Amino acid sequence: MQAMDVLRFNGNASVHELHREDNTETVAALFKILHVVVERLVTQPRQINELHAALPEGVREQIEKRDAGP
Repeated sequence: MQAMDVLRFNGNASVHELHREDNTETVAALFKILHVVVERLVTQPRQINELHAALPEGVREQIEKRDAGP
């Protein structure tokens, strides 16, 4: 995921480069990318799970049976 590459690069550079100067634009961009990562990896799966759990029990049972295979 490109967002993780951006975070990793900037994190490594901040730790290992003694004379690196981050500015407000860099910090804002990093927070924006971190928000995208959290949204995709935490928030969206939780929302989907909540919506799936709200399906009627019979429907969820049919889905589980379907997903179990033959």
